[in-house]
Amino acid sequence: MSADSPPRDKSFAIKLGDFLFKYRNAVFPFLIVTLFVAFRPIEWTFAGEPQEQLKNVIAILVVLAGLGLRAAVIGLAYIKRGGVDKKVYADRLVSEGFFAACRNPLYLGNMVVYLGIFLMHGNPLLILLGTGLFLVIYSAIIAAEEHYLLGKFGDVYRDYMASVPRWSIRIAVLRAEMRRMRFDWRLVLAKDYSTVASASMALLAAEVLENVRAHEAADLADRAPIYVGLALFVGVATLTVRHWKKSHPRPV
Repeated sequence: MSADSPPRDKSFAIKLGDFLFKYRNAVFPFLIVTLFVAFRPIEWTFAGEPQEQLKNVIAILVVLAGLGLRAAVIGLAYIKRGGVDKKVYADRLVSEGFFAACRNPLYLGNMVVYLGIFLMHGNPLLILLGTGLFLVIYSAIIAAEEHYLLGKFGDVYRDYMASVPRWSIRIAVLRAEMRRMRFDWRLVLAKDYSTVASASMALLAAEVLENVRAHEAADLADRAPIYVGLALFVGVATLTVRHWKKSHPRPV
């Protein structure tokens, strides 16, 4: 068996992870849309008073926390998560930056983002089911990645697994890494603008769906320009960053 070949025996979780990794760009949006349509948004109340605005603020802050975690990870040490030919791949083992403190900080950031998006929708069942579903999905993808990395890097990766937790973050190690490394905001902008755009549109979709089911047509007509304006702003900002990225290519 070559150094680049993972062990042949694969559990169901690993096979599922390979499938989800390959088709995640289609599966993830499909699951979110399905969940949004299947569960009716519920207005949050406390002591008989509606608390929708507070819920929305909390949801946005949670999404920002997830995006901030992703930005911190990428800005210190970027790891290519896209694979090659839609398959798990790594040309080297990244163990610096956030990856010295947590094995999957980007996926942890993703989970926080999804939690915020589901909070924006507001249905408690959707929040529990959606968060649990994506936790299972990412656990399967991680199993597939670990299977590949063990096959390629062997004992080096096994030692890394033994010393670095899968989900939690070793704060003391992270502080040491941040002191010795330089944060690159340009890398964050170039590599994560599409994630920010997707999260923004998901939040907007949750808000629109909630208002469609809760308000009369006249109320929706009043809000429509705001929704369209926000969608256009996200679109223009995304295209602007994409153009900047193409105009300022840099190696990763």
